[in-house]
Amino acid sequence: TDKRDCRVRVAGGSRCSLKLAGNRKVKTATQTILRSGAADEHITFSLWSKASRVPAGSMYKVEVQFFNLTTPVGASAFKQFTTGTHDFEQLAGSVTAPGPYTKVVFKITLKANGGAAWFDDAALSWAP
Repeated sequence: TDKRDCRVRVAGGSRCSLKLAGNRKVKTATQTILRSGAADEHITFSLWSKASRVPAGSMYKVEVQFFNLTTPVGASAFKQFTTGTHDFEQLAGSVTAPGPYTKVVFKITLKANGGAAWFDDAALSWAP
């Protein structure tokens, strides 16, 4: 039930979306960016998602975490998507590196007792 879905996507976005189906298990997709940086660097992030019958109280979020090798640097920054049923909505945010880092992890999470969510058009950008 978790798969690439090329029938559902953001208009103007990629050709396919990632579909995660709710089945009471924690489901994640991550992208690790190997890039070193200094404290106080500013990063913006965004992700689009569409939902079908995702129950209230579900964990349905996008998260950004800094690491120095394998050690987390500060707390992760996250935003929660709207549960229920909705067309594609964009979550966007920004985070400042709390200390020196060697990689950034961009993570999508769905833990729901039913329903499904599609994710598309993710972005992570360093501010000048």
